[in-house]
Amino acid sequence: MMVYIWNYESKILYQKEQKDLQMAVEAQSQKLSSELERRQKETRFLASLEVMDDLIANDLDKRVSNMLERKANDLEEDIILLAVKNGKIVSASKSNYIDQNFQLFNDKYLYFSAPTYASFNKKVLLGTIVLLYPFKNLTNLTMPKNTKLLWLTPPHKLKLFENPKIDKNKHLIVSQNLKGTLSNWKMHLAYQKYKAFETLNHIKEMLLYTFLFALGLLILTVWLISKNLLKGVQRLSKTSQEIIQTKDYTKQVIVESDDEIGQLSSSFNTLISQTNSLLTQLDTQSKTHFENLIELISFFNTITQTKDRESTLAIAKEKMLQFKEASNMDKRFLDATSSMVTLQLERISLLDSTKEALEAKSLFLSTISHELRTPLGSILNLTQHLMVSESLKDEDVDMLSKIETSATHLLGMINNILDISKLESNKLIVHKQKVNLKTLLEEIVEMIEPLTSEKELQLIQTITIDDEEITTDPQLFKQVVINILSNAIKYTNYGSITLAMKQSKNQYLLKVVDTGIGIEPKLLNHVFQEFYQSSVSLKNLGNSSGLGLALSKKVAHLLKGNLEIFSKGKDKGTTLYFTFSSF
Repeated sequence: MMVYIWNYESKILYQKEQKDLQMAVEAQSQKLSSELERRQKETRFLASLEVMDDLIANDLDKRVSNMLERKANDLEEDIILLAVKNGKIVSASKSNYIDQNFQLFNDKYLYFSAPTYASFNKKVLLGTIVLLYPFKNLTNLTMPKNTKLLWLTPPHKLKLFENPKIDKNKHLIVSQNLKGTLSNWKMHLAYQKYKAFETLNHIKEMLLYTFLFALGLLILTVWLISKNLLKGVQRLSKTSQEIIQTKDYTKQVIVESDDEIGQLSSSFNTLISQTNSLLTQLDTQSKTHFENLIELISFFNTITQTKDRESTLAIAKEKMLQFKEASNMDKRFLDATSSMVTLQLERISLLDSTKEALEAKSLFLSTISHELRTPLGSILNLTQHLMVSESLKDEDVDMLSKIETSATHLLGMINNILDISKLESNKLIVHKQKVNLKTLLEEIVEMIEPLTSEKELQLIQTITIDDEEITTDPQLFKQVVINILSNAIKYTNYGSITLAMKQSKNQYLLKVVDTGIGIEPKLLNHVFQEFYQSSVSLKNLGNSSGLGLALSKKVAHLLKGNLEIFSKGKDKGTTLYFTFSSF
């Protein structure tokens, strides 16, 4: 209600003040126009006097000047009167204006003019009487009691007329276009809002104090009434908080009356009693289910360790009899037990089938590899024997060289397949012996140097290990490192191959960095898969089997090590890490 009154009264008062200000500015503009009109009349009156006949002789007797001076003194307000003839001042209320061009005072005075004619002949124009009204008189406009600000705005810029600095948010401002002498001028009237709304502010204060008094009285009344009514609610709330904090659901609220609060307290006591009973039952069931769950987990752990159908069924039969005899065993646990037994039997059957398939595959690969190595060996021997024959032409030697290269590649692929077959069947034996790691690396570098020289690649070595011995399989170690370096050389057409080795406690790290074709990051997870090639083209298709890195990773695991590969993308090189330790 107060907000409505404030808004409504503010709107009404604002409209009233706007209207009053508009009437005031209109009255002031009319007053100013009347004042200036009197000045124009004074000018016309002076121009009609017979003394103006002296202008014919340029006021030789100074009668016109004396009359203008007396009249200017009567008018006050620093008004200057001039008699102008042919554009020149011939007489004036101030002698220093004579013989000057009266138009020189445009920026300081407001002009009022009237033509003067000879008294003996009204058709003879003697000159012009000009009244100069100082602009400064128009800059000191005031209002009664000085509570409102009044000012003028000329149609063109004048130094004396500068708009006052007024905050529009704190003032009411109205404007009025002037007529007559000040045509195209504007009069402005500003009034401070806090003055305009002073009455309303008093009303607001009165309403606010009334509202605060009524609110305080209401609060006191409500407090006195609720003090007695809320005793029961407070007891109920206190008991609830105690139950929440202590978890003691045996507490009861004291009922002291039969009213609504007393009935609510009785209902609360009944609810707490039932809740306590249900929680007790739930706790008992939870303990029973937990014991059954522990028993079931123990059974699952036992049955997952079985290796054949007979032992699985024997354990399942024994446990199922125990579960059925238990009176607290839930049917869902029995169903879960049956499902677990079924899954274990299926897993054993699947493992047996997989094991047979792997053994068959390993046997096939081993047999076919041995069968293929013999004729390939013969092909290589015969090819190499023919290549040393003196009767062969150059093109025949070139063809035999290609046959030798292809046969060598095929023999390497068969050897890799055979090694993988041995790894999968656990037939690849690790021959442990003590070797000098630095010497072993030097032998490997000596073997791959011809490959780097052939492609004009720079081989950089950074080996920071002591001259010490480790226990490993030197042949398998060489196989892994040579395979890594060969792979780096194969996919590097220019730049360098960096071989670095360092030791950290009992762990060794061999790093191979190349400036080759690189690998897309999304393909890095696949490079250790068998027969996978990250970059296959007609140029390198025949030189890669996709088994090298897969075989190297498996052999690295046998040597208590691991392989990891990293690359930032195509044409950004590859970095491969071989970590291993001594047996």
